[in-house]
Amino acid sequence: MLNPVALLRSASSHSSSSRFLLAPSSSIDDLFDNETSSCYSEESCSTMSGSHHSTLDRLYTWEKKLYKEVKAGERLRIEYEKRLTHLRNQDVKGEEPTSVDKTCAALRSLHTRLKVSIHTVQ
Repeated sequence: MLNPVALLRSASSHSSSSRFLLAPSSSIDDLFDNETSSCYSEESCSTMSGSHHSTLDRLYTWEKKLYKEVKAGERLRIEYEKRLTHLRNQDVKGEEPTSVDKTCAALRSLHTRLKVSIHTVQ
């Protein structure tokens, strides 16, 4: 998974193309004239950069949270499958009904948690 913050830091946030798109000046020559001041103030540039940075930070945080939720759901699914296999083995072996009932209750609980996990991710 790509880190959007790392991408932001590796890319130049002050490229000439971004200055062209944001330029309030009336002349294209002003955009490429290094001797004059920038087409927009440094303050607005840092605000814009900070805004992009904070947006990417929020996006990265949200993706990390989503990743953790998906991993937790995957662990639940694996546990559910193990318990289901255990229940089938108990049924084949003809084990005590109380033991089978406990396994069924655990499966119902895991199934509910799995449904909640899936709903959370969606």
